This record gives sequence, structure tokens and C-alpha cells, in this order.
Amino acid sequence: MLKLLNKFKQKKKENYVFVDQLSGLSIYDIWLISDKNLFVIAMANRIAEKCNYGEQINYLSPAERVIFIVNTLESEVNNGGISQFLFNSSGNLANEVSAALKSIKAFNTELSYTQLLQLLMTQLPTDRLERNILLDKLITEDIEDRFEMFDQWFNQNNENIEELCYSFIMEYKEQFK
Repeated sequence: MLKLLNKFKQKKKENYVFVDQLSGLSIYDIWLISDKNLFVIAMANRIAEKCNYGEQINYLSPAERVIFIVNTLESEVNNGGISQFLFNSSGNLANEVSAALKSIKAFNTELSYTQLLQLLMTQLPTDRLERNILLDKLITEDIEDRFEMFDQWFNQNNENIEELCYSFIMEYKEQFK
């Protein structure tokens, strides 16, 4: 484990993050990671693996579920924007995002996300096909522009989601097994 962590520290110095190498670690090894960012990445990977990437989300404790939802939102928005989050299977969690963001105290992100969803003026179905059909009907050019604005804001947001996740995990560490 120490060799692995030293390797991470070296790669981090070189501005590389090998997320795949943080997968498959035991929960005991994850708790030994002192770097907060690497710890959150490793914990998020473990949680995703534990619930089969959302297929078995009910296997998670309430706190693990919060981290899974926040990490899924962040990953999808950083990768392809809020549209990607909503249209992909990750959108099954769309109605739980606000509560998860409040749980970690990401209040600015929660407010922005809630305002964005209010543009759609309806609760989104958890079924992906139903949600996609509804989104295709509801999303206008104006809403697409607002989605783009959200993506830009999200990428420039000064709310440190990783730090907030770390604090949340430390507060509820008994739920992370």
C-alpha cells in the first residue's frame, strides 16, 4: 500500500491522476490514504463498485448514497454537462441531487441545480426512457442555453466539492464500510 501511495504522490506532483489505480482498494487501505483528494476519489470508486455503479444503489448506507450521487453528478457534468447527467442512467438520481448537495453543505451548487431543474417545471421520471422522452419535449433552445450556463458555472464554481465530500465522509465515517 505504501508503494502505491508514494507512486500516487509522485504522479500528483507531475499533475497526473490515475483514477483507475484507486479502484479495487479495500476499505482499510482507503482509510490509510492521507491525501484528501486521493482519499475522496478512492472512496467514491469503492462506493461505485459496491453498488455496481448504481445498479444496486440500495446496498449503500445513506451517507454512501449521498457521496455516490454527488460524485455521479460531478463526473457527468465535468465529462459532458448537465444534459449528459440527465439523459444518461445517472439521471435516475436527478430528484435526489438537491438533498445530497445539501447534505454535504454544497449550498451554492444545490441552489443553482434546483433553479435549473425548476425551468423544466416538473419532477423527472426515474425511468431513463420516460425521462428522455419528457426531456426531449421540455428542453427548448432557451433551456439548452441555461444548461450551458450551468455547465460553465459548475466548472468555475469556487465551492470545493471534494473538500465538502471529505468533511461529510469524516462526519459520517461509521457509515462507510
